[in-house]
Amino acid sequence: PLRARPVLKAIGWAGVGIAGIGLLIETLADEQKLAAKREAPRLPVMDGLFSYCRHPNYFGEFLFHCGISCMGISGTPIQVAACVFPTFFMAF
Repeated sequence: PLRARPVLKAIGWAGVGIAGIGLLIETLADEQKLAAKREAPRLPVMDGLFSYCRHPNYFGEFLFHCGISCMGISGTPIQVAACVFPTFFMAF
């Protein structure tokens, strides 16, 4: 069987962390928006993560997919394609 080089393994594990951070950002942003819209439904959300970025939930989603792409790098060519192509569909 093919074995991943240590550098590729490290990139794969970094991808796990990046994907986890992306999910955390996405979840926090969704919860902050839900709380703000319950308080003032007609006003735009300007607190929390929304004070740094206009769409932090989409940023978290993009980070998640970048992490998945990093995880796929250490796999076989078909695994790489399955993990990397969805990120490009989101970006372009």
